[in-house]
Amino acid sequence: MPILKIYQDSRAPGTCRSCGASIEWAELTSGKRHPFDRPIRPASVQGAIIGGRVVEEVDTSVSSTHFATCPDSKDWQRRKTKAHA
Repeated sequence: MPILKIYQDSRAPGTCRSCGASIEWAELTSGKRHPFDRPIRPASVQGAIIGGRVVEEVDTSVSSTHFATCPDSKDWQRRKTKAHA
């Protein structure tokens, strides 16, 4: 059950372009945008960080990432290529 850290002010509703499900987008503290099944239920809220942004910790066993539940998720996975020597 991984914990993902998101910026509280980045949460926004959306719709999956593949399956049409209601999702919620959030920006991870790494800077990447990530889809979650709605609603996101944060496990904890941390204090303000750089730029005054509040961080929420999301337990993915409670708030699923949409990559884990979307029936079309394999269509969106990035393919790893082998490096040629």
